[in-house]
Amino acid sequence: MASLSELREIEHERIADERAALRAAELARAAARDAEARAIAEAEAARIQAAHEHELACEAARVAVLREERERFQAAEVAERSRQHAALAEARFAQELELRRAEVAKQRPTWMVAVTALAMLAAGVMIWFAIERQHAAEAARTQQAIAEARAREAKADSERSQERVAQLERDVAAIEARTDRLIEEIRTIDDAKRREEAKVELARLRAEQAAIRRQQETERREREHEERVHPVNLDHCTTGVFCKKN
Repeated sequence: MASLSELREIEHERIADERAALRAAELARAAARDAEARAIAEAEAARIQAAHEHELACEAARVAVLREERERFQAAEVAERSRQHAALAEARFAQELELRRAEVAKQRPTWMVAVTALAMLAAGVMIWFAIERQHAAEAARTQQAIAEARAREAKADSERSQERVAQLERDVAAIEARTDRLIEEIRTIDDAKRREEAKVELARLRAEQAAIRRQQETERREREHEERVHPVNLDHCTTGVFCKKN
């Protein structure tokens, strides 16, 4: 068994450890409070600095805007003064020119004025005739171009129609060949079910053939109607691929 002195020593050590732990905890709390206070102070300082920098930036932007507006106003003022000077100079020049014309008119003989007026009138008439001839030539060229375009379109439509008719003829020939083969097969089929299916297919082929025939007839009627309603007339055409040659 431990002696009384050893027990006391152990107790003293425990108390000392507890006091040291309490002291360390108190020091840690104080350090934490100090760190928190420093952080708050630093954050406040940073906020104040940011607000100050923001105010400086706003002030700089305002000054820049004011400077730009002042420069724009000055440039507009300079441009307006230049425009006014130019207008004044132009008005002065026009006035001087009018005065000179008046002086020349006073000094010019009457017969010269009449001759000048007749010459100007003749020049105007000649210009009018030239413009009218140019317009007539342009109208003729336009009509010729329209006629040639219609001829090309009519020829293309005719070729497309002929191609459709030829394709329909090929389709009819193919269906007829298939129909003939199917009729021969029906004659040789012994199974009733297969014979019935072949007859159904034969009926479908004949219906398809009839539909193609009707389409051919419709195509023929539409082409005849188009030729009656929009005949191709190239009698007035003198040049071009589709014009008649004399």
